[in-house]
Amino acid sequence: MNYAKLTIRKLRAALQENLPFNPLPFEGNLYALHPALTVSSDAALVLAAEHSRDPDTLRRAVQAHPAPFMPALEGEWADTTRQRLLDAAVTAGLRLIAQADLPEAVTTARHLLRLDPLSEATYLALLDAHDRAGDPVGARGAYQEYARMLDRELGTRPGPALRERYAPH
Repeated sequence: MNYAKLTIRKLRAALQENLPFNPLPFEGNLYALHPALTVSSDAALVLAAEHSRDPDTLRRAVQAHPAPFMPALEGEWADTTRQRLLDAAVTAGLRLIAQADLPEAVTTARHLLRLDPLSEATYLALLDAHDRAGDPVGARGAYQEYARMLDRELGTRPGPALRERYAPH
């Protein structure tokens, strides 16, 4: 028996423990999903939210992408998919930050920075969120964190406009 058939049989057995029907019937030399079996994908949720402005949709998409897609998988397809999902999650997260209250904006920004620690767009969105909330102390703290990251990782510093606005004088 080949590995694929064995794996499918194990999957079918595991699913069947909780279902009143065969979730993966074998018909005409093909496995198929039973019509009553609903399958959803976190990746599809993230991609679908990329163009949304609805805060609940954006929130679900950001929460659905807690870590890089299949990090152990290698190859061009995996790298491309991983980057596409990261880009979609960041886009959804930035839209959420732009309309969220300060605590949610900070939580979302921290989540995005765990996914992509060098994301200038996320740091800028975080600074904007602090500004919108009238929190200059929080904005300066976020700026200093951004400046330290740029220095440590890239050996550079924020541009003149950001330095003028947030750096201690």
